[in-house]
Amino acid sequence: MSRLLWADDQIDVARTLSIELRSHSVDFVGSGEEAIEALTARFFDLVLVDLSMPPGEWGGLWLLEEMKKRDIFAPAVVISGEGTQSETIKALRLGAIDYVTKENAERELQDRIQNAITRRAGVLENIGRRTRVDLTAGAETRTVEFKESARWDTRRDTRDAKIEHEVVKTVAGFFNSAGGTLLIGVTDTGQVVGLGPDFGIFGKKRDPADAFTNWLTTLLAQSVGAADSALARIRLEEADGLQVCRVDVPTSAHPVFVATDDDAFFVLYDNSTRALNPRQTTDYVRQRWPGG
Repeated sequence: MSRLLWADDQIDVARTLSIELRSHSVDFVGSGEEAIEALTARFFDLVLVDLSMPPGEWGGLWLLEEMKKRDIFAPAVVISGEGTQSETIKALRLGAIDYVTKENAERELQDRIQNAITRRAGVLENIGRRTRVDLTAGAETRTVEFKESARWDTRRDTRDAKIEHEVVKTVAGFFNSAGGTLLIGVTDTGQVVGLGPDFGIFGKKRDPADAFTNWLTTLLAQSVGAADSALARIRLEEADGLQVCRVDVPTSAHPVFVATDDDAFFVLYDNSTRALNPRQTTDYVRQRWPGG
């Protein structure tokens, strides 16, 4: 069951129009601010955006702008009323992937939602097909994160288990959010530095690339479980003449915990990975995987 967020100040009208969406779970909010609060607190497969709502006259446009600024990766379908053609065009330029008029919503909305969700699933499924330039050209986002190293503290020039744990946290956070790609051997600013220090740990007796891949595969299996870690795709690629490690992580169909004394639970929040306390974890899991 897909989870939808419907942002519309006429919530009674929205609820009426949503009657045909029985195959989806729908949350309702009455403003752009409330929508941003909901989107940063939990996962949604799609956002339905009414253009004419708070804040201001065109709060739907404000919401789309905020989603773009915060790198909130959720497809948006605009619900437009009469006389909003120019605003609908602006919404599509801001990243909305489709629109439907309110007078046609009852007849067309189900198909538009399904098309949007299918398109999003295709983006996540094919994330591994993105080019190396696409992933390293810009700063970190909610679905792309950089790590300079997986094991080596370059400032203290020593191996550090805390850095290994940061890699595990990021992968778990992607599993529990919208999925994403981790690039190891790239600094926070997008500079490619390669895997030399990590490779050096294995010495000269083994193929460092194979040894690194085997080590990371084992680390993830021990940390999040073999079944879940098997869904993450690990591969080495060349960038600027150096090798980097790319880990493509799908969104998970169930909660993924990290094996620690208290079974830590991590999610992506804006551009960082955060641990949730037990109460927050319970609320997030209930909202993210209803009926699970």
